[in-house]
Amino acid sequence: MKVSIAMASYNGAAWIEAQLMSLAAQTRVPDEVVITDDQSTDDTGAIAAEVAARTGLNIAFHANPARLGVTGNFNAALSRCSGDIVFFCDQDDVWDAGKIETVLAEFAAHPKALCVMNDARFTDGDLNRTGLTKRAQIAAAGLEERVFVMGCCAAFRRALVDLALPLPEAETHDGWIVGLADTLGATRRMGVALQDYRIHGGNAAGGFFINTSGQTGAAGMARRRAGRFLAKFTDGGGLAREAASLARQLARLEARAAGSVPAAHARLA
Repeated sequence: MKVSIAMASYNGAAWIEAQLMSLAAQTRVPDEVVITDDQSTDDTGAIAAEVAARTGLNIAFHANPARLGVTGNFNAALSRCSGDIVFFCDQDDVWDAGKIETVLAEFAAHPKALCVMNDARFTDGDLNRTGLTKRAQIAAAGLEERVFVMGCCAAFRRALVDLALPLPEAETHDGWIVGLADTLGATRRMGVALQDYRIHGGNAAGGFFINTSGQTGAAGMARRRAGRFLAKFTDGGGLAREAASLARQLARLEARAAGSVPAAHARLA
């Protein structure tokens, strides 16, 4: 079984070496690490090349000819992956050595699963752990498991990747593909934390408890839960966006059932 890593990079020189070294140290080393870079102005590409030369990690680095944004950049990375199992990967996290092996075992134990997600520990910019994890915060807030959607914690079977591509510009990269798996009832969310999620002020994703600002008790969680619920009715578009996303999912599923596959789903050379 071939394992691919899809990483979208942008000005990641401060962090990408640690992440790539954690991939090289996996008990089950990935067969390919596909990095698409969104026109970084730092040494991101040079660092990736140096790590590949030093460790033998199979890194394919592709510079985007124009800025694509987060979803577009992950679409480019995902489109270039050829693995049977594909992991999304952020440039600034650090994975536990057994992450890939553990996730592959979960897929093997659940053959109908199309998406497997693991928990993540929150750290500061220097990887000092805060004692918080994403799933623990969700559980403490009384939210349902389904709201746990973090692309950096997710891996997918090839069948789901082919269904999800191309990623719609109107969607977040992780919300779209994990949402498809959820709609199909094919997501496995594990309770085990298999990586450190670095919070450094420049993260592409933010909010939804990804913070260490102090309101981590039950009362603070309840206030944030209520706020998120009410926001759907007060921002003038929350429910409409959810409905539009579901409509796009259903349209994609119907197109696949009819044998109409978007031309842009083809993997890039």
